[in-house]
Amino acid sequence: DPVPIALVCVFFLNHTGADTRLWYFQAPPKFLSSATSNPTNMLAFGGSLTFTMSSQAGDFGLNNLNQNVPFAVMECATCDSGMGIRLVRMFSSSSTDLMFDGKEQVFSIPLTTSSTNAQNGVVWLKDSKSTLIPFAETNDCELIEVLNGLSALKILGDFTKWHESISLDNVQLVAGHPVTIPLSCYPVG
Repeated sequence: DPVPIALVCVFFLNHTGADTRLWYFQAPPKFLSSATSNPTNMLAFGGSLTFTMSSQAGDFGLNNLNQNVPFAVMECATCDSGMGIRLVRMFSSSSTDLMFDGKEQVFSIPLTTSSTNAQNGVVWLKDSKSTLIPFAETNDCELIEVLNGLSALKILGDFTKWHESISLDNVQLVAGHPVTIPLSCYPVG
């Protein structure tokens, strides 16, 4: 059952020609957490965010790609006692596990941390909410909390410094097998 993904577009370039504002595909409410319509997102912990992406136009040469930009973004407005948490999976042309050259490709981004699955390494970074403090790896409990309270899911569409045409399909939050939520993440009391 195809699910339409909304498109958010804003274009600005800095003095180097790199985009300063990026456009993203944004998931519809069906993907977001709700106690009535979708109470199961946290079951994706240990699983993956998967999707198919391709391009119909654009120059995906290494020197034309945007560098070190959030590729996938998960947000929870109610997490961290209402302060919100934003988790990002970064994209860089130098990344060995996450490349995109415009050809059709299936992506599978693990919904784990390095403490959950060391072989995946650091996958999700927590936005520090400050330009002075670098993003740091999230922990298991924060990742579970964001999945459980997911208020926004965005996937990058703006890979190049200029024009591109991108298609996104088959977006899924795939459950981990078996789903194992660490005991330390359960509320005490």
